[in-house]
Amino acid sequence: MCYAKILLFSYPFIGDAIEIIDKKIEKRCKYSFYTLSPCEMEFDRIACLIEEKRYLQLLKSKVGKILKSFTKEERTLLEYKYFNNRPIGHFDYKSRNYFRKQIKVFEKFFAMLNEAGFTEEFYNLHYKKIPFIKSIAIRIEKRLVA
Repeated sequence: MCYAKILLFSYPFIGDAIEIIDKKIEKRCKYSFYTLSPCEMEFDRIACLIEEKRYLQLLKSKVGKILKSFTKEERTLLEYKYFNNRPIGHFDYKSRNYFRKQIKVFEKFFAMLNEAGFTEEFYNLHYKKIPFIKSIAIRIEKRLVA
């Protein structure tokens, strides 16, 4: 499955994921005194959460910039398909032209994503292991199989 689709589907929820990570970090820091694990292990867990948060913030920023560079129609197409936003007014999503436009706008997004440094290798190295991204990928995969 294409990693760019996973990133698009996850984009609307990144802010919530970052908030959850912040709460986990705060909780680990507050209650680290009560854990039985060594201090270094707790520090490593907190450091991993901070790294996840940093990469999610980077993703939100880059994808946001890419989407802002699109035309209103292109954004509407992506938001309809990947963010589940229903546009107000006339929107022909049943025509053959719609599917061609969807392919074209996704290819443009994919190219810009790669230009921004978000290659498949970068995704596999930094994002594939993040639980939030992993859960989105599993949901997409289940939807495609079903």
